[in-house]
Amino acid sequence: MIIGALLIIISILGLGSLYFVSDDDTTTFVLFSFIWKFLCGIGAGINSTASFAIIATHFKEDRERTIGMMEAFSGVGLLIGPIFGGLMHYIGGYILPFFASSCVYFLMYPMIAVTLNKIYQLEKNKELEQNEMPKANMDIDGADAQVKFTSLFIIPRFFMGVISQVMVYMTVTFLQPTLAVKLKDAGYGEVVIGASFAIPTLIYAFSSPLIYNLTARFRKSGVIFFGYFIISTAMFLVGPSEILGFKDLTQLTFIGLCTMGLGCGMIIIPVLTDMIEATEETYPGTDMDQLHNGISGLFIAAQGLGETLGPVLGSVFKVHYGFRKSQDIIAVTLLSFMILYYLVCGRNKIFEQALPEPGAINEEALEGKEVKVLEPLLHTNLGPSHDEDSGQFDKLINRSLSSAGGSRRSTVGRVSVGSKVHFFNQYPHQNFAVTHSHQQVDQEGNHILPSTGSGVVVVHGTSIQ
Repeated sequence: MIIGALLIIISILGLGSLYFVSDDDTTTFVLFSFIWKFLCGIGAGINSTASFAIIATHFKEDRERTIGMMEAFSGVGLLIGPIFGGLMHYIGGYILPFFASSCVYFLMYPMIAVTLNKIYQLEKNKELEQNEMPKANMDIDGADAQVKFTSLFIIPRFFMGVISQVMVYMTVTFLQPTLAVKLKDAGYGEVVIGASFAIPTLIYAFSSPLIYNLTARFRKSGVIFFGYFIISTAMFLVGPSEILGFKDLTQLTFIGLCTMGLGCGMIIIPVLTDMIEATEETYPGTDMDQLHNGISGLFIAAQGLGETLGPVLGSVFKVHYGFRKSQDIIAVTLLSFMILYYLVCGRNKIFEQALPEPGAINEEALEGKEVKVLEPLLHTNLGPSHDEDSGQFDKLINRSLSSAGGSRRSTVGRVSVGSKVHFFNQYPHQNFAVTHSHQQVDQEGNHILPSTGSGVVVVHGTSIQ
């Protein structure tokens, strides 16, 4: 992340230095503009990849919220950037916007360093906790297994998530080269045209809390599915659609821009989390750091591909088909992908309620001495009692109930000897009966999992397939 910020600072200062290039030397100006912008893109990619990887690893139970906040602030940055740049240019000419932006990044350096140091300390403490576990009972072969990058693409939800990231950013940037021309032809001034590009971002930012609630109640794939329905409807309105026989009213275009902001949020916020969860379900017990880094890098690459394709396709389609028909083409494409997403990612299952949050309790089951939690972070075989063929085996489960931000919103609570534990994520068809625990025991003999820190519970499992 520090390297990414450094590259951005260098590139910004480089762009500012172009002020000293002779007005007649346009070749040098254009060449170095591309070089500095390319370097800035690399730095931004490094920053974004590192940020998403940190979120995926250290904010596991709040992924949607944290990712949504990141995306929302990205949108705010896109909104503030032109205003800030214009103000700085008005005050100090060409150089000041670049100098001021580089100063902002310099001021961020101490904050980045402090944050990364905290993350390093958390990882170090986590390693110490794992080393203090009862080593005699642990066999961690395969706990840090590596997943081949290409094998991720055979996971339906992961593959469709990558395509979704391309599609949504392609849609957002599809209007960049053409919307301003359409609104200018309709008689609108620069203020309205500038505001039209801010509308989707503002709607997305303000609708984020609603989207968080949706992902908490329904499966993420279902939220993404409805996001595609909304965003395709928005593109029909932006046209306005010739296929649907809409009148060419600019009011419909503005309604479509508002609707597009909501649809984009319903895709962008849950898609990365859904990709990660699908991968963890398919490959439990893998090296999660390696996994999160790879997924985050691919996620940013897909976003960049979408941002590249959008303006290019928007310009080409405008030339060959006109503005309104171009919007119809992209809208039909989004609807077609929505149908494909439904068929590939579970069909009617995507409309079911969401599984419990990590560490969440099914209270009714708890009264019947059955605790339902989402996932174990570490599972190991316990010697000769392991028998996969008969479905009888012992596991050592390491439950971490805290994150870099503190304790979970909801914790497992107390687990009694004899309770049944159901891990939805990695063992969806198996129940586990607690045999004994390495946690503290209360006066009634209940084994207690802490609300923060790590808990180790030995359980005996019987397959119920």
